[in-house]
Amino acid sequence: MRRALLLIALVAVSVLGSAQMTLIPRSRLDSVANPRVVASPMVVEGGTTVDLGVVEESATGRAQVVVANRGEQPMVITRISTTCRCLAVQSDRRVIGAAERATLTLTYYPKGHPGAIVQRAMIYTDRSDELPTAVIDVRGTVRPMADHRGDYRHSCGALLLRRRSVAFGSTRTERIACMNGGTTPLRIVKDTLLSSRSVMVECRPEVLQPMQEGDLVVTLCDGADDSDVRLFIEGVVAPPSQREIRITKETK
Repeated sequence: MRRALLLIALVAVSVLGSAQMTLIPRSRLDSVANPRVVASPMVVEGGTTVDLGVVEESATGRAQVVVANRGEQPMVITRISTTCRCLAVQSDRRVIGAAERATLTLTYYPKGHPGAIVQRAMIYTDRSDELPTAVIDVRGTVRPMADHRGDYRHSCGALLLRRRSVAFGSTRTERIACMNGGTTPLRIVKDTLLSSRSVMVECRPEVLQPMQEGDLVVTLCDGADDSDVRLFIEGVVAPPSQREIRITKETK
């Protein structure tokens, strides 16, 4: 019995010891919530919190912040660091003279980061290499982009198509809905080596960004021999058989 009680006591001490090791000091929590900054005459005009609002995941969030030197000596921005590579900050000047201002441009790249934006930018100056002179909190919300890839049945490399053929009747222009299903921009043009001269294709928009939808506008020139018109596109990595848009002539 005494042996069993001793074993239980040892287990309890072990559990309590493990739990104590996970405790985070209050000072560390305070430093994260309220990071220390070096005393300086730098002032962030309008406050140290920037609200980007709602940013589409397929877009880019931007804002500008003005910092002022209210001292009597110049200040030199030595570096600017951020809590995530998705946030970039650029200053229009490195040296801020007495009573002068600098404009910081904040750019947030939201792709792959849906949900709340909780980031920080730390501005370091010649006042200290260890502590930032100013800390800017960046907030907002990233609205996830809709994934419509399932609506496109045909693939031409990274380019997705609703259909792979067009039939010309009384009209000489047809549209094919398309989408960039890849991770890099696409510029779709006509493959002039394999295509007939009597057919043209134009992508709208001219450059398809990742996950962006658009249209391939196919135009049959007047006087074309509709029985032998071939169209191949280029701008994607795919064999010619996948890059062909089949063209037919509707008969009454």
